[in-house]
Amino acid sequence: MATSVSVDNPIKIQRGDRDWKVFEKDVANLTARMDYGTDTVEHDAKLIGERSGVPRQIDVLVQGLLNGERI
Repeated sequence: MATSVSVDNPIKIQRGDRDWKVFEKDVANLTARMDYGTDTVEHDAKLIGERSGVPRQIDVLVQGLLNGERI
């Protein structure tokens, strides 16, 4: 299940987290601190593939506006 990440709600790094998991969480926390028109930052999100229709796991999902376009 995706975890919403924000400046006020950073994702916690747990003792025993593997190096790759620490990296994912650090990226999510860093991205949440950057304010570039970001609507949401989620760690461990799931999206349905546009072409495949298959659920995909996304380490860090960032959604918002970039140059007026929703990305």
